[in-house]
Amino acid sequence: MIHITVNTNEHEVIRYVIHELLHVTLSEIVIGRFALDLEEIVILAIEEYMTQYVLKSRARLLRWRNLIDQKLTTSYNERPDLSVEEIITPYERDSS
Repeated sequence: MIHITVNTNEHEVIRYVIHELLHVTLSEIVIGRFALDLEEIVILAIEEYMTQYVLKSRARLLRWRNLIDQKLTTSYNERPDLSVEEIITPYERDSS
């Protein structure tokens, strides 16, 4: 489980979630194939593109906001002892 701390700027929250999801998603592809600094450069480039893509559409922005809010609510209900910053975690990939 990855925990990240973010400020309250909504766009930054979306950016951080995208960034961490990219680490999870790309880990199997890049682990052992690239140096860690190169992996981070690739992730930062994709993160920037994806963040701008989400922010360009109000519908996409609302969808991401709702999904993040749902995750925060679910996580908080499961672990009320954690702060909001501690429960922002990437969504697990659907195994189906």
